[in-house]
Amino acid sequence: MQSNEVILSVKNLVKDFPLGQSVKSNLMRAVNDVSFELRKGEALAIVGESGSGKSTGARILTQIYDKTAGDIHFKGVPINEYIEQNGQLEYARQVQMIFQDPFGSLNPVHTIYHHIARPLMIHNRADKKAIPQLVYDLLDWWV
Repeated sequence: MQSNEVILSVKNLVKDFPLGQSVKSNLMRAVNDVSFELRKGEALAIVGESGSGKSTGARILTQIYDKTAGDIHFKGVPINEYIEQNGQLEYARQVQMIFQDPFGSLNPVHTIYHHIARPLMIHNRADKKAIPQLVYDLLDWWV
């Protein structure tokens, strides 16, 4: 049974980027009036052609970019208030981007171990001494 609880609410999201002075309009609209609700237990895929604003929208939701206009609520609270009350790290634990292309999002200089262990360390999800075994258990689980 699906819950009605709205986890993420986006209303009329807009993102403009400034352009140089020599251009007729000195703003480029990357995201224009985007709205959606994500409910507990649901998955949301945002699809569109290259340059349609998918990554820009995700960067706004993850607080990498500021929005130009619109409202974003996380668990019923404006995201700025949620972050003020719970901290940026707690918000980042729950709202993350998942890239389509692992070759573009994983650094080939680092090992798979590094890519799995790093978030565990950053988010203090395990004792530092326990992380190696957790990583190996996760890798063993996949095989």
